[in-house]
Amino acid sequence: MQRISRKNCLVSVVVFVMALFFSSSVSLAEQLRVTGPVVNVRSGPGVKHKVASQVKKNDILERIESKKGWSKVKLPDGKIAWISEKYVTALAFKNEPDGFAGIQWGTNIDEIDDMHLVQDGVFLQLYSRPGDNQRIGSVQLSQLLYGFFGGRFSDVVIRVHPAGPDMRSRQKAEEDFERLKDVLFKRYGKPRTTELANPLRGERVDKYQWAGANVQVAFYFDLVSKVTLLKYWYTPVHSSEMLLPSQWAPAVRKELRKRLR
Repeated sequence: MQRISRKNCLVSVVVFVMALFFSSSVSLAEQLRVTGPVVNVRSGPGVKHKVASQVKKNDILERIESKKGWSKVKLPDGKIAWISEKYVTALAFKNEPDGFAGIQWGTNIDEIDDMHLVQDGVFLQLYSRPGDNQRIGSVQLSQLLYGFFGGRFSDVVIRVHPAGPDMRSRQKAEEDFERLKDVLFKRYGKPRTTELANPLRGERVDKYQWAGANVQVAFYFDLVSKVTLLKYWYTPVHSSEMLLPSQWAPAVRKELRKRLR
């Protein structure tokens, strides 16, 4: 096997650390809605644990983990407690996709033909697929990539760029954003969160997000560059493959040893 230089190895490990940081910095917590009128939340998973607080119907919680019919959740006030899963339901939006372009979420890369590797990361690999339909509605896409996290289909990344720096191209990019936004709102309904940029505060990106039981959809528009970004990610794959920050150092050492062999 060809021995790689330590300089190239260091670059690879830096990229590896950045990938870990990006993966852990994206919030993939499943959203839960309280269905009971007033529900006790407890210090542990079971009625033998003391009551820590209460939540009311339609409160939104973030699930951290599940254990024997109980969910460890982040409460609206930021505190952590456990709640019986009998009194919550997973949030979902209408038409939550079970895949993209005929590929089911979680499918192994080895089961799919005609994929072209674009970016090879330690965990996340991005592919294009020749012959794909590069349009959504009437909008021509600049880039459509399929992400495989740990070898399983988990992400879709779509970008629409202005054709050029001229005013007409930038105006068309704004029109494409509005057309794509209309398609998404009709398909998925009103987003769970909407954050409109305030240029007076130095903000430049409008953000929309749909949170489903298994799929997150994020839709961004940069008011300065006029670039539109649409991203899907399948949370069960990310959650099963994700490393905690405490695991980064051992993972980096392991990757370094592997690349220096």
